[in-house]
Amino acid sequence: MQNLVKENDLVMSNENITLCLQEMEKGGSFLLLSEDKPGLQELSPKLAGYLVCSASKKNGAEACGKCADCRMYQSGEHPDIFRLETKGRSSTIPVAEIRTLKEKINLRPYQASRKVFIIDEAERLRTEAANAFLKTLEEPPHNAVLILAAPSVNVLLPTVVSRCKVFRGLTLGANKAGGDEATGQLIEEFFAAVSAEKEQGFTEPALKLERPQLENFLENLALVLRDMLVAEISSDQGGYLSAFEKDKLELFSGLFSRESLEPAVFHVLEIKNAVKSNVNTKLALDLLFREIIKCKARPELNG
Repeated sequence: MQNLVKENDLVMSNENITLCLQEMEKGGSFLLLSEDKPGLQELSPKLAGYLVCSASKKNGAEACGKCADCRMYQSGEHPDIFRLETKGRSSTIPVAEIRTLKEKINLRPYQASRKVFIIDEAERLRTEAANAFLKTLEEPPHNAVLILAAPSVNVLLPTVVSRCKVFRGLTLGANKAGGDEATGQLIEEFFAAVSAEKEQGFTEPALKLERPQLENFLENLALVLRDMLVAEISSDQGGYLSAFEKDKLELFSGLFSRESLEPAVFHVLEIKNAVKSNVNTKLALDLLFREIIKCKARPELNG
């Protein structure tokens, strides 16, 4: 597996990130979702650096790392990259800062062919600030890209989510197995345990995770199950949200009937919310395994 970012610090090789960049080059508003907050905060400016590079790029090819735009990005002083960061753990994004952003976005780029605006912790957009921002989110200038980052759609106003193209799990160090190598491995162990109906093969490694890592695993597991349902309905891989490989999706989807996949997704998200509420993780994982076993396809029902 290739590294996500190569030596010049601007190269994206993960297929999902390549797709994201291709969409961003068309302009518009984008929402990046991941529980890996440090990873998102590191990734967003790298995407911006790629977008302002003046070299010709096709099919996700790398930024040059040598042009004037790349050099300014590397120095942290590119005039067409703007980053709105909240200060303080309990702070919200003031409406005044959104109004300032709106003024800047309507100006022509200083150096690059486009401007890029990054809003870290977009969940701190409260109603007044969000309402002042909706028209800009829906119809940004053709030479502007808006990048919002947040852990989940559940912490955002629906009016913000509906106006963005959404990408999940795009963080540095990501692996195609489902968010990162350890998470992908655990997802495979989970399905193997479900197949054998032997819970211990899954719960032992899962209980070694810190609570945020466990929440990340459960979110990725829900995405994989959701993609299995999409695969049952349509052959369009563009509808997939997880980074799980197609052959593995097909392999593990045989464990479930089409009708059981939707409740399986629901059970995983329910357990994730329980874990987030500090319930006993052993009890939560035991319950999850029992509920997923109930969703498992039975030969006598599918014969």
